[in-house]
Amino acid sequence: MTPGRTARRFFALIGGLSAFGAVGLLLGPLVVSVFLALLRMYQRDFRPPRAADHQR
Repeated sequence: MTPGRTARRFFALIGGLSAFGAVGLLLGPLVVSVFLALLRMYQRDFRPPRAADHQR
């Protein structure tokens, strides 16, 4: 596990706990995971193509 993933998981747990109480220990990481998945899908589908992609 990389330090970035560990920090993300830690802050998702703490944020979920502060926002939702005990249920937030499950909801916090779930919300962060869904948000990151949606962000990756958006970047994959709507990012403008790079110049290097056109040369092939």
